[in-house]
Amino acid sequence: HSCADRGARRGTRSTRRGPTSTMASAHESGYSECARAINRAIDAIRRNPEDRLGAVDAAEERFGEAERHLRRMEAAIQSLEGPERTSREQAVSRCKQDFQSLKNELNRALNNADSA
Repeated sequence: HSCADRGARRGTRSTRRGPTSTMASAHESGYSECARAINRAIDAIRRNPEDRLGAVDAAEERFGEAERHLRRMEAAIQSLEGPERTSREQAVSRCKQDFQSLKNELNRALNNADSA
């Protein structure tokens, strides 16, 4: 999607929900995008263990980006209340668990590549 598409979507979304909720949602989307890229990097390491350096660099860069999205999601939910806050807190919790799983998967792929 282009930035213009994202802006247009975000604009419509914020008419239904508050801007803080929209920010949390945007960072959740950003996190998901990073997670998909990390998964692709892990797959690349598994497919071609000898040539893993580029994939490792890409994964590490995306981990940093994903972490920033998680922190921003947490910051955005501080001003939310009620069910919206609970829902966003659960989303952050799921993303954090996923983040840890991705780190474990990357380490497993690297260990397998090292012993290949």
